[in-house]
Amino acid sequence: MLFGEQPPLPPTELSQPVQELIVDASAHRVRAHRRGKQSAISAESSERILKTFLEMVQIPSPSGQETEMRQYVHEKLKALGLQQYTTIDAPGNLILKLPSNVGSQRTVLIAVHLDVVPPCQNVKPVIEGSGDERIIRSSGDTVLGGDDKASIAALLEALELALKNNLPRPNLIIPITVREEIGGQGAAEMDPKEYAGADVAFALDGNDEQGRVIYAAPQLTTFEITVTGQSAHSGFEPEKGANAIQAMTIAVSKFRQGRLDPITTANVGSIHGGKKFNIVPDKVVAMGEVRSLEPKRVDEEISDMKQKLDEAVRQVPGTRYAWQHQNLILAYQTDLDQPIFEPLKQAMRDTGLELRPCTSNGGSDVNVFAAHGIPSVVLSGAYYNPHQVNEYVKLKDMMTLTQLLLNLMRNYAR
Repeated sequence: MLFGEQPPLPPTELSQPVQELIVDASAHRVRAHRRGKQSAISAESSERILKTFLEMVQIPSPSGQETEMRQYVHEKLKALGLQQYTTIDAPGNLILKLPSNVGSQRTVLIAVHLDVVPPCQNVKPVIEGSGDERIIRSSGDTVLGGDDKASIAALLEALELALKNNLPRPNLIIPITVREEIGGQGAAEMDPKEYAGADVAFALDGNDEQGRVIYAAPQLTTFEITVTGQSAHSGFEPEKGANAIQAMTIAVSKFRQGRLDPITTANVGSIHGGKKFNIVPDKVVAMGEVRSLEPKRVDEEISDMKQKLDEAVRQVPGTRYAWQHQNLILAYQTDLDQPIFEPLKQAMRDTGLELRPCTSNGGSDVNVFAAHGIPSVVLSGAYYNPHQVNEYVKLKDMMTLTQLLLNLMRNYAR
């Protein structure tokens, strides 16, 4: 089998498969017809999504401290009878592998992440409005955590509806990852065997309205520069010193920074060094990043920075530098005209959404899966102003995402 030996499906999943799924996007309602019966994403479902989301955002889960949040989601999956399909790998990712209930040969990967950027302690969600028009914000002194908990709430609801109503689905691989916000570390450390065989991958991790499909994201390379010199008393014998900060300042002042072209940015984000005001500094460290949709542009900027460092240390005799860098994420660019994305396009139409292709200058777990040859894109995750204390989530967007996921599963099951 695709996933190896699997336990039998729960009895509730062995009933007659759903034949038709109709989406009325204007009413934010999904109706599944099976033997004359209906199940719906209705007010009950809306309240369930909201309740789940509110519970999750009040669970602090900064990167590297996702245990409580992972346990919450794990318990939700257990309540759906999915404990036999879930595992926790060595890096701490929660992975659900659910076989198709209609014999589909396709395998779809849907990724979300558990961690949240700080400040994320003592989140106090505030609800504005009524009905499906409700908006959830933080109280203003923390992030809300909609990135990525709004996506998790929608995904859990889609799974519940799909299972209860025996809606058709393909084989599913659902990595619920850790440490995504600090470079996709959880996904990068996952054994590729866990997602081997996936035909297509989606991360529910984009901001803004539903319908955006991020088909390209950059290579992100971080760097650390250490300039060393010679300490000396700055008043008695400065001639004996070699000022590391002076050399670093000369170099960094000449670095190209900010938006360098439409697809490339660079930034020096931290500089620290020196000991006291009256000591010629013998060491200073700078950290920064370069990112671009075109990897060769990253290489070009790094080469230019090193050249400027060479020039700077020559201007300050007695100084030298060491350079370290790592590719935190790798660039990807996905062709949306591939046949594997036709079910996605149809799911967008079924949900009443206009598919809007776009690029991003930020990374996600998709960068990891795409690097392993899986056609991959990022879908909107129902949140706005991520990584800010004015972050907010629209309930109707979580509803729409739930509908989209159900339609996505149905179309890929065919």
